[in-house]
Amino acid sequence: MGSLFQREFWFGAVAVVALLAAPTGGWCMASPEVPLDHWAYRAVDRLVALGAIDSAFQGQRPWTRIEIAGLVEDASRSVDRLSAASQGQLRRLQKEFASELDERRGAERGSYVKPAERLGLRLFASSGEPEAILQHGDVLSDGVDVRVDWQAHARLGSHIVAALRPELRWGSGESIPLRDHGLGTARPAVDETDTKLELRESYVKLVLWNLEVEAGRDHIWWGPGRRGSLLLTNNAEPLDLIKVSNPEPVLLPWIFGYLGPLQVEWFWTELEHDRVIHRAQLTGLRLDFKPTPNWEVGLARVIQFGGYHRPGLFEKGLGDVLAGVNAEGGDDVETENSLAAIDLSWRIRWPRPAQLYWEYGGEDQATLLDITPFMSAFGHVLGLYLPEVVPDVPVALRVEYLTNVQDDGPVWYRHGTYRSGYTYRGKILGHSFGGEAEAVSVRLDWFPDDPWTLGVDADWVTNRVAPEGKEKDLRFGCDATLFTRGVAQYSVRYDFESRSDVDGVSGDDATSHRLMVEVALDL
Repeated sequence: MGSLFQREFWFGAVAVVALLAAPTGGWCMASPEVPLDHWAYRAVDRLVALGAIDSAFQGQRPWTRIEIAGLVEDASRSVDRLSAASQGQLRRLQKEFASELDERRGAERGSYVKPAERLGLRLFASSGEPEAILQHGDVLSDGVDVRVDWQAHARLGSHIVAALRPELRWGSGESIPLRDHGLGTARPAVDETDTKLELRESYVKLVLWNLEVEAGRDHIWWGPGRRGSLLLTNNAEPLDLIKVSNPEPVLLPWIFGYLGPLQVEWFWTELEHDRVIHRAQLTGLRLDFKPTPNWEVGLARVIQFGGYHRPGLFEKGLGDVLAGVNAEGGDDVETENSLAAIDLSWRIRWPRPAQLYWEYGGEDQATLLDITPFMSAFGHVLGLYLPEVVPDVPVALRVEYLTNVQDDGPVWYRHGTYRSGYTYRGKILGHSFGGEAEAVSVRLDWFPDDPWTLGVDADWVTNRVAPEGKEKDLRFGCDATLFTRGVAQYSVRYDFESRSDVDGVSGDDATSHRLMVEVALDL
């Protein structure tokens, strides 16, 4: 297994994908990405687990609109064996991605500008410190908050696409401070400005043949976990990055064809200035392949490196992430922070449709059998997803378990040189539960009628946040979404969090509440 992280494997994989392989679908077209908080991901996940979609790569997100249209086409061939609730989800996806479906059927679209793709208004009422139940780096105040976001994109021919997502933020009270999550790092001050404009996912993409190059601000999610993954999630703010990938899966020649369809993604970013090591850099490489429609395998590695007066991307970072080795400075002190993961996803069709998945990751590097570089300080995400718990009853269940606890003390998302941790602007880039956490997460989704979806979820989290202390958190949430026949979508969600022994201090308890109401227009 260690040989999978060697130089020959990674260089060979990238070279073959970029130069020799041919896309399996033939649809290499510039297309904007679907934000990770979009409802389509949950709908596609369910159709995949039901066996209606075979072609999805679920460990590498976000997906583009044209990619999801291809998955919807896949599901449409199995519509006769879907339940009424699943057919309703499929119709909703067909409506949302109608333009992309027409393009895949041969309709000419050419260049265009879509000045308002989606408009959203979210209202929050919060009390306490509900920081842990937010995503994409957002920070609320202890009071009322408003978020207004606008999504737009434009395409030039079939090769260039640009996307823009500004968000207006307003808060009535003092901003909630960021949590340490046991990292022992200095937490950055929270911007106390009442009204501000933030630029979320905004980028430009160039697609040539089966090579896609993206530059701008975007999220990356690697791994099959849905409550969180070990390496990259949308817990922190989107990264200002350069990303290279193959938009359509490829089949490798010769015996490597047994790996099945394959996708590769590489990225580079420079982190913020306000760190122990200013403007440290981050680069990562992920490879996904599907030997059969029911199995997906992912290999990923991320390196934190560089910064002021340190070797940069072409001096160290790029070669080391490809080779799977850590650079070392004088006196054998590590000068890079390395994380890696292997994940497996298995779809079962009998006796009930289900998905099992496992992410096996390591923080820092050791050697395997004293021969080859491999991971150490292991962490795990284990999951089970049942798209229909009971036959013909539209209720889905997801259960996930996380542990990255180490016997000899906290290791995950920490580093002796990069002492600001594996974070971006104060929030962990990986799993939101922290670097020394053990947690169980459960979510139930119910689809009682075509326009409605209802959900309830809970997390039980134990986090070692001090040398001798543990914090125990219980989180509960419930939500409802109504899809109208027009363009409007209405959502409401309530979150509750109970914290025992806050920051490891015995007897120090706290509770938090958050109510969110959202109105979105898909135009």
